[in-house]
Amino acid sequence: MMFGGFLIAAIIVNYFIGDPPLPHFANAREKASYYYETQNFTKAEHLYGSLLQTDSDDLDLHYAFISSHYAAEKNDRAGDSSLKTN
Repeated sequence: MMFGGFLIAAIIVNYFIGDPPLPHFANAREKASYYYETQNFTKAEHLYGSLLQTDSDDLDLHYAFISSHYAAEKNDRAGDSSLKTN
């Protein structure tokens, strides 16, 4: 009986404490900028890449795409334990 109460309490707490929802974005560019600012560089890179498919003349998009690409690469290398030296 006590385990059932604990289980129900855990489910309710998990439901209310779960990951916060993403903010609402007016367009994909704002969403990509949000991902870049929150250091989710891979998602930002993919979004900037898809934006470049429709607007390849925008230099700011190219800069953001390249910046997010190298930030993601740098972030991946920093987390790779095989590259760390003692």
